[in-house]
Amino acid sequence: MSYIVRMPKLGVEMQTGVLLEWFFEEGEVVTDNDVLAEIESEKTVAEVASREDGVLRRTILGEGEEVEPGAPMGIVATADEDIDELLSMVESEGVNLDGESGAASKESGAEGLESADETTVDDSTAPSEHVRATPKAKQLAREYDCSLERLSGTGPKGAITANDVERAVSGNTASVTPPQSGASVETRESDLVTPRARKQAATLDIPLGSISGTGPHGSIRAGDVEAAAERDITTTSDASELPTTTESLTVREERPLTGMRSTIARRLSESWEAPHVTVDRWVDAEAMLDAADEAGDVVSVTDILLGAVSETLAAHPAFNATFDGETHTIYEEHNIGFAVDIDAGLVTPVLRDVEPMSVTEIAHQRGALTDRVLNQRYSSSDLQEGTFTISNLGVFSVDSFTPIINPPQVAILGVNRIKEEAKQTENGIEFRKQMGFSLSFDHRVIDGADAARFLQTLADTLEAASEIINS
Repeated sequence: MSYIVRMPKLGVEMQTGVLLEWFFEEGEVVTDNDVLAEIESEKTVAEVASREDGVLRRTILGEGEEVEPGAPMGIVATADEDIDELLSMVESEGVNLDGESGAASKESGAEGLESADETTVDDSTAPSEHVRATPKAKQLAREYDCSLERLSGTGPKGAITANDVERAVSGNTASVTPPQSGASVETRESDLVTPRARKQAATLDIPLGSISGTGPHGSIRAGDVEAAAERDITTTSDASELPTTTESLTVREERPLTGMRSTIARRLSESWEAPHVTVDRWVDAEAMLDAADEAGDVVSVTDILLGAVSETLAAHPAFNATFDGETHTIYEEHNIGFAVDIDAGLVTPVLRDVEPMSVTEIAHQRGALTDRVLNQRYSSSDLQEGTFTISNLGVFSVDSFTPIINPPQVAILGVNRIKEEAKQTENGIEFRKQMGFSLSFDHRVIDGADAARFLQTLADTLEAASEIINS
């Protein structure tokens, strides 16, 4: 039975997914539960598995492309099955199967491989119709201006694969277009440069010798030229206002945003478009610290705080919610996310349905969830369906900060450091420990007075922390 492979929905927060890699090429046989591809959502990487035996007849989505959940990625069917109806369905969803982006192109037989299409290849290197190549191979051939006719394919039935093209480019500089006469570009005969990269380098007057290539075998692509131009603009902008110097800056390291870090950057930029407001408050932490000491090693301050936040959400349900621009949706379950710092960036696992748990249950479940994240054994389900988030920078001695809301949630609680402060009590002046909190909220659905009341309830709850331990 044939079916369309679609971008999965990895939780209510997921807005888009990126195809990282296909593990099969068109025409290759797959079996039930084989991992077809790897994708990345806002804060996790997941695998897309085959639902049944068959052949990967079509790869519609190209590696690196970003689409909404439910968008078609490919087609799996038996080798001799007619998939015209599925292709028509894909086109009816607005996907251009004849375009150059991704892996979309015209179907060519049951094997799922393609004859190179002259409409997408320069006339100077247009291969004849009998040349068979995978979509990725065609894309690379166009990028490097490499004639497919001159290559020997190692894929199914002699089809040319992306690896065949990369090997040809790395071993044959004649496949790469030489620089145009008159271009003010300094280069070497051994440089591997795509035609588009050469043209951009000439236009921007960027010496190719100064650019580090990120393509196959260190080849220079258009994106490398653009990145070099951007760095040049950044370091030379407002140069008239700077002291004149003949010394050049020495770059220690360059860190392009890729993978999870890039996704986090994009998502936080989107979140910041919402009208954020942050209110700060210091809360007496003596009772909470005493309760944690009494509970022993099993229960931590974080576990008591999770219980207190859940009680506070019960009193102020408008914060336990999401907002999609039109509807403020309030939830019964308190699914509280807590930020965990790993090498790739902040990950926010979600502790589900906290309200009915005892603080000991919270401690056990939070500990297990944190362990999975730190050891890279967490799944996409561990990050889904959060309704409120906590971010703790107090361990870094931060007094206050502006936590950014995790969309589509409407609020996030920042936890700051604990400090000692002199307070007037019935016994006179005493030094008491205080914990700082920074509550950011979406002002479209929540007012400042609501946030102040939320923090007051949280303070009252934490100052009676022994009740949380005994509940």
